[in-house]
Amino acid sequence: MDQAFFPRFSALVARNDKASLNLTFHMGAQLVAVFAGAAAIVLMLFGDIVLTLWTHNSDLAQRVAPLLKILSLGMLLNCLMHMPYQLQLAYGWTSLTVKVNIIAVILITPTICFVAPRYGAVGVAYIWVLLNASNVLFVIHTIFNRILTTEKWRWYIYDVASPLLSAVVIAWITKSLMPNGLGVLEQLIYLTISSCLTLLAAVFAASLVRQHLYLYAKNILFNKSS
Repeated sequence: MDQAFFPRFSALVARNDKASLNLTFHMGAQLVAVFAGAAAIVLMLFGDIVLTLWTHNSDLAQRVAPLLKILSLGMLLNCLMHMPYQLQLAYGWTSLTVKVNIIAVILITPTICFVAPRYGAVGVAYIWVLLNASNVLFVIHTIFNRILTTEKWRWYIYDVASPLLSAVVIAWITKSLMPNGLGVLEQLIYLTISSCLTLLAAVFAASLVRQHLYLYAKNILFNKSS
């Protein structure tokens, strides 16, 4: 996805076409939230089932599932920063990322040395989450203060919160309604259906993605009928 949007960002920045840049940025951000969000949320809520189906070892799945959930959250937070990062590169602004990474290395290295012996992999995974959460909560403000200065809250509310909250609600409902004692095949079918519903919820809550898919489907139907 980065390879698809970065050249577009660069071209729009070169043309100083801010209206198209805003639209393209929000489209990319919503796509990330929809697909990365749906995958991460399913892993966080159905992690034990996913691991059981993969390893065929329910005891192992129960032990590893908490770690998978934490890492999935960290991965999601990291993915949410991809479009803002590509936008930085399009503007030729690399110093912010360098400074943030230097600070992160200085802070995280001793923190891992302290946490790992005491709390193990789960503790280190929480550090990964905190690092990415700090980028989403704090570093993003620096980006929007310099680039697309009027779009910060639109990114938070419409690009991130709306699709993610919708996906969480549907995934939580389907997980709550999952019957006990399902066999392997039944669990796989239920997980597949739940994943599809979670993805659809995120799609319908992301306005630009929803509009694009509607127009795409409309064009296909129109071409077939003609």
